[in-house]
Amino acid sequence: MILNNVSPISQRGDQVCGTVPRAQSCEQSITSTQTVRAAAAAAAAPALASFLEHLSDRLLHRFQQTLTTLSGTLEYIMRVLALLLAVKAACVLLVSSLTGTAAVNNSGRWWGIVNVASSGNLLTNSKNVQLALDPSLALLSRRQRKLIRQNPGILHAIASGLHTAIKECKWQFRNRRWNCPTTYSPNVFGKIVNRGCREAAFVFAITSAGVTHAVARSCSEGAIESCTCDYRRRGPGGPDWHWGGCSDNVEFGRMFGREFVDSSERGRDLRYLTNLHNNEAGRMTVASEMQQECKCHGMSGSCTVRTCWMRLPNFRVVGDYLKDRFDGASRVVYANKGSNRASHRADPRHLEPENPAHKLPSTRDLVYFEKSPNFCSYNGKTGTHGTSGRVCNSSSPALDGCELLCCGRGYKTRIEQMPLYFPLVLPRELPQLHQYTDSSSVSMNTEQTDQFEAEGPKLGFKMSHSILLQTEKKTRELLNTEQL
Repeated sequence: MILNNVSPISQRGDQVCGTVPRAQSCEQSITSTQTVRAAAAAAAAPALASFLEHLSDRLLHRFQQTLTTLSGTLEYIMRVLALLLAVKAACVLLVSSLTGTAAVNNSGRWWGIVNVASSGNLLTNSKNVQLALDPSLALLSRRQRKLIRQNPGILHAIASGLHTAIKECKWQFRNRRWNCPTTYSPNVFGKIVNRGCREAAFVFAITSAGVTHAVARSCSEGAIESCTCDYRRRGPGGPDWHWGGCSDNVEFGRMFGREFVDSSERGRDLRYLTNLHNNEAGRMTVASEMQQECKCHGMSGSCTVRTCWMRLPNFRVVGDYLKDRFDGASRVVYANKGSNRASHRADPRHLEPENPAHKLPSTRDLVYFEKSPNFCSYNGKTGTHGTSGRVCNSSSPALDGCELLCCGRGYKTRIEQMPLYFPLVLPRELPQLHQYTDSSSVSMNTEQTDQFEAEGPKLGFKMSHSILLQTEKKTRELLNTEQL
């Protein structure tokens, strides 16, 4: 009994005691698992941090290596570009030295942009062109490049004006011994501009005038962002007209031409003074030849009121005037009227005529200080090509005549047979021919003549071969053959 009484209690106690330890063991197991995991995490944290730090270091190192490689590549590319630019500059200088076109100063070097512009990269007239990469800017001074960047769209006007000036120079001197030859070197006109002769004076004047003319016209056309039409003339101009419209901005053209063209001149000598004077003469010629144009307003063309504006002349007018100034150019010397060493620019008023009896040259006169070569034979020192092979006029006593153009060396005459064309003359239009024409030569009555006049334009004024021969025979009998 005791055992029986004890046993249930023991069993019950075993049941109770058996249940409580199991729960405690589960809690202890969970706690221990969390502790182990925490301990493992705590133990793994330094390793993980070390791994992440190592990984970030490697990624950073690899990124730095990539940047170093890219920077090295970019540096290499920049060095190659710098080398190419240096080679280009050396080539330009070498060509200038070999061809002998390197001037005493930097005069006229900007003329070389016409050779670059002829390739088409400047004649697009794009205002957004990347000027830093434009090869033509290598021929310009720092001051000139700055002016180009400050006036978008003006580079095209300069190239166009220079091209027009070269064409005009060749036209004006087409019958002279010096016919304005050009080259593809930076100094387009060759060695002649290194001399102080009147041909060089014309070159400086015509190129300066070309830039002024083209820039002034481009302003009124809206091709340059920094200038517009000249609106200074406004209001009534006369009893039946008033100022209006869009005048060519010749004032801006003169101002820009003075800054751009004259900035290539260096020195204080006589050459510097004459170049400045001739540059200004070209600009003044353009401004002085401005013409007034008007447009009528009114009912049925009555022209009760007119609107007028100032228009640039055709450049041929400028060329003709400068050609006259060339023929009457003044030979000058340097007159020391006090020291001008402290001044920023030399004063062109220090030029005086070599002959004291002559008057002082005006602002539109061309000046020179050196006698021109004869241009008859080739001379590499002076850059003259000679007149051998030129075409002359054997019947002209002027400068284009064979005696003067060939410099007395003789010339060859070449005769070419040209077809002789007789104008189509109807008998009604030439009574004398009609009365000498019988029925066997030209048998055309009045009705046939009217029909021919009506159908002639459609048929291209064609006549039979026999009628043409008869007409030619009768015409030679009536008129002197030498007068035909």
